[in-house]
Parts: sequence; C-alpha cells; structure tokens
Amino acid sequence: MNPDNSIKSVVKDLIQEYIKPKYPIYRVKYVHSYVVGSSEEDYLDNPEPPYKIRSRVVCRLMECKMCTILDTCPHGFKKMCIHNRSYCIFPDTVAEFLNNGYVSDYGDEADHVTIIQIERVA
Repeated sequence: MNPDNSIKSVVKDLIQEYIKPKYPIYRVKYVHSYVVGSSEEDYLDNPEPPYKIRSRVVCRLMECKMCTILDTCPHGFKKMCIHNRSYCIFPDTVAEFLNNGYVSDYGDEADHVTIIQIERVA
C-alpha cells in the first residue's frame, strides 16, 4: 500500500491490488493421474505389467503467471506448475481453457493432468 493515506491513493491502491492485480488468482480444479511405482528402480524390479494407475481430483488456488522457479515446472508440466514452492497456472493455459473447456498436460510417461474447472477469484 502507498504510505499516502488520502482517499484517492487508497482507492487507487485497492483497484491496483484487487481489481487489476499483476497476477490474478484462480481456483483450479484438475484430475492428476499417475502410475504407482513409476520410478526407474521400481521398473527394473518389475518391468512387466500390471501397473496401477491412481487418479485424484485436486482443487488449488493458483496465481496466473509463469513459473518463477524454472522455465518449466520442476515436475515437467508445460501448462501449470505444481511444485511444493509454487502453484501457478500459465496465462496461455487460462486462455486455452476458456477456448476449449478443458486442458490436458503431461509431465512424463507416468504423470498426467487434466484441468476441468477454472474460476477467477481475485
């Protein structure tokens, strides 16, 4: 906030921070599917199927910005970053969702994400 406490500066700061934020906040619901025991060591121990696929529906608040940790998400996703230090959805991903109604992404052969709902909250 601006140290100047005049009504004009307070209103301007409120508009800047909440109505037109630099990084809008979205509630993102996605299905995260992954192969259980998909590490290389597990594969060497048991290279034959059956493999187990697990899925979970996750809902998170995410800033709409590019990943600030690396150029891509450390988990390898190209549409959003779901790292323990950063949860963000990329601006192009929001546009793609608004155009198609869903977004699919994969990190590698064992991780897959499908975004099923995006709602702007701030």
